[in-house]
Amino acid sequence: MTTGNQEDDPLEFLAESINRNEQIETAIESERWEDARIAIEESLAVMPSDWKPMQHGDVDESTLICSFWDNAEFMSFMAHRRQQDDEMSVMWSDVSYSKRWWQLALVNRKQGLHRNALTCIECGLELEPDHPYLWIQKGLILIETKQYAQALSAFETATAVRSWASASVVAWALRQQGYVLIELGRLNEAQAVYRRSLELDPNNETAGNELEYIDRLLRERANKLRSGYRGSCTL
Repeated sequence: MTTGNQEDDPLEFLAESINRNEQIETAIESERWEDARIAIEESLAVMPSDWKPMQHGDVDESTLICSFWDNAEFMSFMAHRRQQDDEMSVMWSDVSYSKRWWQLALVNRKQGLHRNALTCIECGLELEPDHPYLWIQKGLILIETKQYAQALSAFETATAVRSWASASVVAWALRQQGYVLIELGRLNEAQAVYRRSLELDPNNETAGNELEYIDRLLRERANKLRSGYRGSCTL
């Protein structure tokens, strides 16, 4: 005898999840913000109450189930585990709900809804407080609302919050720090963090261009100081 309730097929759930991911990514890439919002909110509505970005399997405790955001994050995590000589097997779960909140924050930010965007980021951070992308997105939102000191703090957190973050992600966060420091007029500090970013990502053109810009600003500042000093001596 059956209960009359058809059991859900896990493979159907997987196919639906993959389709939803593609739907959201395509909508964001084509800047169809409302389509992306609807798909993201539908996904978040079915988030399990006990979801975590990393958790042990229900059946096999030796398996770690991880919801990676992309392949680069997976590769960085696995490289870190090899360094730690950790032999626990890893299974990549398809859906990351912290990423869903990041995506919804991006949609809100692009639509100029910065307060909503920050709320989404905080929801994402509640789920995965050590994800640098969430902190970077928070910083970008704060830049657009001219809250530079708070933005700098977010980018500083992004560089250090995760021990196994890839060099490219840390370099990105450092470049964002550099931008904010320029806006704050702290040129020497900006120069230092851009140089640090190039140590991690040597071929990044943005960092090189910003260093040239900072050099020009520092020369202009020095010339103004010298001119002011000479003027005061002739009084």
